[in-house]
Amino acid sequence: MDFNIEFIVSLLAALYASYLVSTGSPNVSPFITFLLLPLIIAFIVVAIINNVVPGINKTGRSMYNYGENIALGGINETGYIQMFPPILIVLIIFSILLYSRMLG
Repeated sequence: MDFNIEFIVSLLAALYASYLVSTGSPNVSPFITFLLLPLIIAFIVVAIINNVVPGINKTGRSMYNYGENIALGGINETGYIQMFPPILIVLIIFSILLYSRMLG
């Protein structure tokens, strides 16, 4: 399953609607508040997004790829990625020795 921007928007709308109902009228059944209403709201939001903005998934995917490219490019430029595995091994050995009380 692939998470896309459409799914995230519908999930946030469903959670917000559930929050509003639970705080606004606490006497409503939990089945309606936390299961039925969020499912209906999520379905309606997905249907609206598909009809109003059909290319939102493509735009969201390109934004994700841009962010990933920037982040990985920044990591690659630092040069620490070649140095990290030996440091991780030393850190693991140090923590094992420290917690087994062989150091200090």
